[in-house]
Amino acid sequence: MVRLRSHISVTRVDDRRLVVQSSVGRRLLFGGIALLLLVSFLVGMDWEEGIEEGMVVGTIFYVSITAVCAAVAGWNAQLILDRNDSKAHLVRRLFGVPLRHAELPLERISAVLIRSIRFLRESEKPRGGLFPNRMHDYMERRNTYYKLHLETDERPYLVEDSSDLADLEAAAHAIAAFLDVVYRREEV
Repeated sequence: MVRLRSHISVTRVDDRRLVVQSSVGRRLLFGGIALLLLVSFLVGMDWEEGIEEGMVVGTIFYVSITAVCAAVAGWNAQLILDRNDSKAHLVRRLFGVPLRHAELPLERISAVLIRSIRFLRESEKPRGGLFPNRMHDYMERRNTYYKLHLETDERPYLVEDSSDLADLEAAAHAIAAFLDVVYRREEV
């Protein structure tokens, strides 16, 4: 079963290669939503009359939502750990077009690190009685943001960020085991 909340997926291609990338299921979901919105716009539009004067703002909003869904579907951030060339490749693509590519020698990676950032201190959090339990749990999960890094002596290299710790920890453990380095967490 594919988790739709999952931002990343970890694939061990073989014993020499590990790929961490944007979740394919999530990208397909957003691509399907964008396609559905586009088709419904094309079918529902009265092409002879055009866009009514009072509907311009709504149409712009509709097109913006469709564009955001398409961009999420087209965005792919990959970390390819390759023992054949002893490098980590950090690649960012939009609809398959490479936007950024960085290479990092595997021997320079000293640890896999998850940094957490808390938005509200305990004293600043809303009291439990103000919100239903479900909303309170949601706010608690979103109160902390996590970033997964590959740590080197010079600086940490960002792999992925999310509010879902379990998702990032699973990827961090897989990367640390593949590279045979330590995994650790720290709060900023």
